[in-house]
Amino acid sequence: MKVDIFIPAADPWIRSELSRSRLEQIDLPNSAQRVRFASPEDVLLHKLWWYKSGGEVSERQWRDVQGILKIQGEQLDQTYMDTWAEHLDVGALLSRARLEIGGHNR
Repeated sequence: MKVDIFIPAADPWIRSELSRSRLEQIDLPNSAQRVRFASPEDVLLHKLWWYKSGGEVSERQWRDVQGILKIQGEQLDQTYMDTWAEHLDVGALLSRARLEIGGHNR
């Protein structure tokens, strides 16, 4: 199992992300742990930010973004993503990803 752990920054989006996270129990061989999981919208926003920060060359990050959009589809909070994508300066990338998977560009 791979786990990514992040130390929260003092940023309004990170505070929003933490408030939207869900707490779930993970059963391990000798114990059970309660762990917070980011929403699909926030995972997608992180991936867009990482993609942009890395010079827009990571095929893995881009595929992950497209996969989240395809799998989650209309379940995603589009308004939330649009708002924070602008805050993170990845709005154009979000629009491009939507267009590439055949979705609508909000």
